[in-house]
Amino acid sequence: MFTRQLSLVTMVLIGLFALYPFSSAMAQSEFVAVSDGGDTLCGLVDDGSVICNARTRVDNRTPAGLPPVTEVAAGLNSVCAVLSSGELTCWGSIAHGLLNHPTGQAPYRSVSISDSHACAINSTGAIDCWGFDRNDRLEAPEGDFVQLSLGVQQACAVDVNNRVACWGANDQGATDVPASLPDALKADASMGTSCALTTDREISCWGTPLAIPQGPFDDFQIEFQTICGLRSNGELSCAQTSFFGEGEVNEFSTPAGVRVSDYSVRGRRVCYVDDEGVIDCLGRSTQEIPVINGITPVPATTGLRADIYSLSAIELFWDAPRDAFNVAGHEIIRNGEVYAFTQNLSSFFIDDLVPGEAVTFSVQRVSVEDRRGAPSNSVSVNTDNNGAEGGSGGDVAAGDYQPPERPFEPTGLDAFVYGSTAIELVWDRVSSSQISGYEIRRDGEFIAFTNGVSFFEELAVGNKAFRYDVIPVNREDPSAFFGFSSITVGLGSASTGVCQ
Repeated sequence: MFTRQLSLVTMVLIGLFALYPFSSAMAQSEFVAVSDGGDTLCGLVDDGSVICNARTRVDNRTPAGLPPVTEVAAGLNSVCAVLSSGELTCWGSIAHGLLNHPTGQAPYRSVSISDSHACAINSTGAIDCWGFDRNDRLEAPEGDFVQLSLGVQQACAVDVNNRVACWGANDQGATDVPASLPDALKADASMGTSCALTTDREISCWGTPLAIPQGPFDDFQIEFQTICGLRSNGELSCAQTSFFGEGEVNEFSTPAGVRVSDYSVRGRRVCYVDDEGVIDCLGRSTQEIPVINGITPVPATTGLRADIYSLSAIELFWDAPRDAFNVAGHEIIRNGEVYAFTQNLSSFFIDDLVPGEAVTFSVQRVSVEDRRGAPSNSVSVNTDNNGAEGGSGGDVAAGDYQPPERPFEPTGLDAFVYGSTAIELVWDRVSSSQISGYEIRRDGEFIAFTNGVSFFEELAVGNKAFRYDVIPVNREDPSAFFGFSSITVGLGSASTGVCQ
């Protein structure tokens, strides 16, 4: 019964962005770097582990078994990282070929990613680019480069002689590096504008005119119409220009006393790591994506209660956490053992109870770093006498309960077994423009996202049974529960067939 309920409620997508599972982050205390891709926010922990959280792009979340990382770059559709071995790895959407990263010039020094292409500096100082080729943005100049930054349309880099080179779309002259530009420490690119931090610690830009904060700065970034500079005292000073230089300029800084060690500018939002290793954000749209925090204690869950709907169905309720942006979900503990995980913030439905059997439940919160808070109060439920000790009694008579509607539940789910370690799932496509694709889960754990109607997987172990769930994802509102389909697949002999 555990596997059935895990598949039922873990599919309730409520707009909280779970990480699956990342136990090595539990013991870590500080972030050292942050990268904001808009929909995806990634933090690099001080032990080389990475936590990536995503609002809608579930395939951008941290992949299981990711080796230690030295640099991570989050894009709109995908994430790329430089591993401690010097190899590149990318995950997320297969669109634009962003997962087809080069392998021949490791160790790589750094990586940068934009919406549809990426580039990395290899062991020789040359720049390798991949992804969607348009306006020659994959055609990096030759040279020995030490720093690199990609914009949506163009890119810029600094070589060992502190000279800036830019390539790609030349909108508004963004790739026409001024001949008078002094030696540079860093270059950055955005749509229609390119900038450099010169050796006199000032920001110089060309292309579309934007407001520039006054230095001196030790570092800077530009993204769309926002330019931020990092001062030697750790203060981050930003200027946002409306309507491409023709409108109002909004200036803002990090709070007084906050020292920034790393930061990432995306649109009109700026996320940063402070000197305590905590990630926070400022600017517009700061609540569009959860802030990941590696050191905040996980609070206990409070206010657990139960409503009884029938002889077999109940619903647990508890107080919703106030800091919801750091919550992956809640573990449901049944008779002292973890029974299921739910992304729901404040409720969990169960419909497999046995009349006359008393069952005790509690709930504990799980953070996005896979850390757990103290369990809630306990509730003992017996549906036969309509009682819930420690909670509320049910007002619905047995037999009156009706299960929730699942309007887009996938049909025709089957599994083909190839030998003892490979399976392929197939199902009927849901005919709705509201569906962006399907989550695939194995034994309750997210493993893939696809916009097709099949999924192939080769496992490392055979002679074992797994439960697979296929969940349609709402394009506009991933919190909507669209239903799911499940199938149990037994891997055994090397015969090929359909598992029912």
